[in-house]
Amino acid sequence: MKTSVPKLSDTFALGENLIVNADTHEINHIRNDMVYAIYKIEPKMMEVLSLLAQAEGQVVPKQQLVEQVWGAYGGGEDALTQTISKLRKALGDSAKQSRIIKTIPKKGYRLLLQPQNIDPAQQPKIEYRQNTPYQPNSNAFINFLDRLSEPRFLLAFLLVSAVVITTLGILSYLMFWMAVL
Repeated sequence: MKTSVPKLSDTFALGENLIVNADTHEINHIRNDMVYAIYKIEPKMMEVLSLLAQAEGQVVPKQQLVEQVWGAYGGGEDALTQTISKLRKALGDSAKQSRIIKTIPKKGYRLLLQPQNIDPAQQPKIEYRQNTPYQPNSNAFINFLDRLSEPRFLLAFLLVSAVVITTLGILSYLMFWMAVL
């Protein structure tokens, strides 16, 4: 049964370069006290990030994340894996060289950075750089490039590419001979 996810704080920092706003579902990337990128993330992604942050560096079991975020809905573990992948991208992290979210094989996930609550009254003044790029939570081309590192996806892509190229070759051959005759 799905339970509600208690909030760490409306706004909290992860390390020195990330500010997370749970209300707006935004992750602000900070450099030299200026926001240089804003990532808007999905509500489920924010729930997972909040649960990891509340665990204070402890491993959060996959099953617990699935139960608390997705409840009894099917496909929870696959959805969790995709959500963690998207979160890593939004946070500027990677699975291979984890700096923020670490996968603990067969167990769960752990947040490597200690979240720091930010009191709105004491929130540091952050300037938004002119033309700060807004980064949507999914960029199809970047997702495609990231998936190419997965052997099964790469094999499927190469197979489909070979079929398309062969089909185009056959069609051009037929068109040529139809024009000649």
